Amino acid sequence: MLQEVRRGGRTTLFVDLDVPELSGQHLTVASTHMENRAKPRVRRQQMQELLNEIQEIRNPVVIGGDLNTTGSDGSPTSVANMLYKRYGSTDFWTTKGVQWATGVGIAYSASKTTRKLAGYQYRVDPTSANIPGLSANLERGLFSTIENFRFADGKAFDFRGMPERTVNASSGTLADSNQRLSKGFAPSFMAELMWGKVRVARYKLDWIFVKSDLENPRDRKGSYVFAPHFARTLTDLNNFTPEPMSDHSPMTINLPFRDPTGLADTAN
Repeated sequence: MLQEVRRGGRTTLFVDLDVPELSGQHLTVASTHMENRAKPRVRRQQMQELLNEIQEIRNPVVIGGDLNTTGSDGSPTSVANMLYKRYGSTDFWTTKGVQWATGVGIAYSASKTTRKLAGYQYRVDPTSANIPGLSANLERGLFSTIENFRFADGKAFDFRGMPERTVNASSGTLADSNQRLSKGFAPSFMAELMWGKVRVARYKLDWIFVKSDLENPRDRKGSYVFAPHFARTLTDLNNFTPEPMSDHSPMTINLPFRDPTGLADTAN
């Protein structure tokens, strides 16, 4: 319900683990849940607060959880707010301007409606560029915040996406820690909208971010010790029972204690 009122707020659970095989012999895990009844900028602010909490940590760190990266404004609303969300948004009027200027307004609107009804509204790459009017992505700021973040020791989160270190030879932003497919990321949440029984919305809501021994988040020649490898989204496991085990599919990654050998490095 869009008029749902929250009592309290989302939270993050921090756990420190003793791992003798790691540098510093410790691992910090942050399990978080971002707000869905909010604008994307609120989720970015929540992530910034989480990052502030862990900035001084010098051992490896793993962040995982449901970030609710739908790209939409799900804040509790009223009729007036709903009208403002649509007609008061920069993207709405920029889109209209592009359509009128290029003469493709009717074709664009018809094509957009057809894509929705045909089931092609995937929304599975919230890391893509934000281009108002053409390809709006208001979640991009959250991922830019994470990529630009540096710990007190100068280390960063791994954004490399090396194809040799993925389960399907895919590549691109975060492919090592979050499984990519041909149309973005493997969705971890699917919602059925009732046009018949067509599944029309697939979302990548759940994410894993790893701090290892890396100062540049996209440094292909950097260390791969405790770097994320071979991410999987276990959709089949979640759906093999008559009723899915969860409304979110589980995810796994490999985090090696030693630099893996035998993997080709295209950067060399």
